[in-house]
Amino acid sequence: MKFQSIQALRAIAANAVLIAHLTVIERKYNHGALILPKWLEGGVFGVDIFFVVSGFIMASLAERNSKRFLINRTTRIFPPYWFYTTLVLAAALIRPDWVNSSYDQAPSIWRSYLLVPDTTFPILGVGWTLIHEMYFYIVFALVIAIRLPQVAAIAAWTVVILLIWLLFPGEAGSPAYPILSTAVNPLTFEFMAGILVSLALRRFNGRLAVAILTTGALGLTATVMFYPEPISLTWGTGLWWRLILIGLPCAAVVYGIAGLDVKRAISFPAWVIRLGDASYSTYLAHVLVASALGRALMQVTFGGVLYEVILVAICIVAANLFGLISHALIEQPTVKIGRGLFRMT
Repeated sequence: MKFQSIQALRAIAANAVLIAHLTVIERKYNHGALILPKWLEGGVFGVDIFFVVSGFIMASLAERNSKRFLINRTTRIFPPYWFYTTLVLAAALIRPDWVNSSYDQAPSIWRSYLLVPDTTFPILGVGWTLIHEMYFYIVFALVIAIRLPQVAAIAAWTVVILLIWLLFPGEAGSPAYPILSTAVNPLTFEFMAGILVSLALRRFNGRLAVAILTTGALGLTATVMFYPEPISLTWGTGLWWRLILIGLPCAAVVYGIAGLDVKRAISFPAWVIRLGDASYSTYLAHVLVASALGRALMQVTFGGVLYEVILVAICIVAANLFGLISHALIEQPTVKIGRGLFRMT
């Protein structure tokens, strides 16, 4: 079953991340005024919705062939990601001052392309989330291969992560050990939460969907708007608080909205669903599109609030339109080619 509500939620999550990054772009390219409040930076937690949704979708697929599962997921993730990584790499070679200027060190090219954890972000900054995605897919493929029940797999996975944190706390959360830090990152529990949401939906058929959705949405909103320093939830031990304050509400939102879908108690316009279908392309390209527009609009001679409204509105519309075009012309064809190549081997 394809959950239309989940596609809509993906569109919302992608735009939440877009708006969060626009708060940075607006500060960088503003003309004397700012219109986006600082709390909108919390939109980066749309990533957590993506993680929960990813676990939910994987569990819902009920895939039984681990090889086919990995082929389908890698061909879904890598080709569009490689395209945009190559764009950024080319831009860096031409104008290095325009790309990744905030990085403490130059990212590794081969690690970036293969989504191998590193001590810095990959060339395409948003690729850090895909590193977690690929780790999850590899473990999930192993679970499929050994025919381990999903609940048992989650229990074993949880025990391993907690033991490593208890026995090697310095190494587990240290950026000096990027592969280990990724393997035991608390955000992994958000993927697990997505699996549990899928199992709960099958067990309870969306019971209490409205109450759970409302609770999750209120909890997520309260954290984003009122938590003193949301940025502290993005590294180290703050990730454990992120799991509680962001991950759990996101899981509740996914259960609630999918539960309403099961009961046919919710619907979304077709254009929202299409934005959800294109959300991966939008996510990959949005920083590039918004940054390019911000730099271009710096040439505008007027400033103030009107300029900021135009900047924000154009960036939001353009990023989504570009995502739709990219989905049709880049993502779908490259995924099709990738899967075709695998079938030939």
